[in-house]
Amino acid sequence: MREISIETIRKLPSISPHLLNTWADACAILLEVREHLSPKAITVSGCFNEKLNLSWDIVKIKMGYEDMEQTAEFAGYGAALLIIDSFTNLKAIQRRAKGDGVDIVLAESSIADEENFLSEPTTCAFIEAKGTRNKKDAQQRLKEGIKQSEKARKTAEVYVISTEFESPAVLTDFRSKI
Repeated sequence: MREISIETIRKLPSISPHLLNTWADACAILLEVREHLSPKAITVSGCFNEKLNLSWDIVKIKMGYEDMEQTAEFAGYGAALLIIDSFTNLKAIQRRAKGDGVDIVLAESSIADEENFLSEPTTCAFIEAKGTRNKKDAQQRLKEGIKQSEKARKTAEVYVISTEFESPAVLTDFRSKI
């Protein structure tokens, strides 16, 4: 079984390391709250299908993560980035504002064209990420993400990723550009 690590989230390029650390911490904390031990088998299903061994480091300072709904939202971003990093060659290049229907912009490269330092990477896809503490909510959250991301499909394809930390499991869906 292939192994992936939450610690990978902390090292991804282009997104603020402060955000990445928050999202990775949120993942680890939710797994700990659910009394999982590292490594833990995690099932990924949908457009990506694989059973993986998920590992993480224990978060020593948990102050600030008491709001479990917000922690689940943050963990959803981190888990989605980890899944995209594990299954594609796409790189996160920016976080979107609320109301866009998607959360994160992906490109084939995290850096602009070296010939033209003013150029920006070309958007290839988006991520709509959902995170939940409970297994029973994961499918509904995936459906919400699919509906929410519809308008973004006019610009690029969308990966909708719903992660639940009870089992844990990841539900994935791919929406082509329209």
